[in-house]
Amino acid sequence: MKNFGKLFGIIALVAVIGFSFVSCSDGGGGSTPKKPDTPAKPTDTWKAVTSLTQLVGTWEVTDTVSGPLDEFPNVNVKSEAKYTITFTSISTTTGKYEMNYNEKLTFSGTGLNDSSWSEIKSSIEESFEDEENFTVASNDSNHTITVTATQEQPITSADDLSDIQINKDGTKIKIIIDYMGGPAIFTKQ
Repeated sequence: MKNFGKLFGIIALVAVIGFSFVSCSDGGGGSTPKKPDTPAKPTDTWKAVTSLTQLVGTWEVTDTVSGPLDEFPNVNVKSEAKYTITFTSISTTTGKYEMNYNEKLTFSGTGLNDSSWSEIKSSIEESFEDEENFTVASNDSNHTITVTATQEQPITSADDLSDIQINKDGTKIKIIIDYMGGPAIFTKQ
């Protein structure tokens, strides 16, 4: 789905921003950021989606990652991201989807002070100044930043479903997005 690509690309930007600060694990603590997906069980068998009616409903994936910030000594960040897609159909190949994205970044640590908080907040807010459909809200009292986005797009043909696969029992979908480092796997709600 070509329209998924743009929103996922921007969402990947959020992850890059959130984790450009985070150091990778080298045995000395920290965490390695991972792509936002729920790992598929080895027993999952995937097939192409052949009808929009297979997708009708709400699908969700969440991801939580935390670790220290490279740029700011003794400052940590915890990222809690949630992606929700709701499909509705008019026919087997036409309908629409609405995608909602919500990521909460919580900052903590002895190195978090007015100066570091102001710099972190400004960096993230500036990254989204020109992006449509995105809202960035910060809370100074608990050092959190929440990034949200909503996108609604029509589905006009079977070709719009070509990047989506469904597992054999219809409980998970896999959306292939090249620049996310792998597929995003959503669970039916």
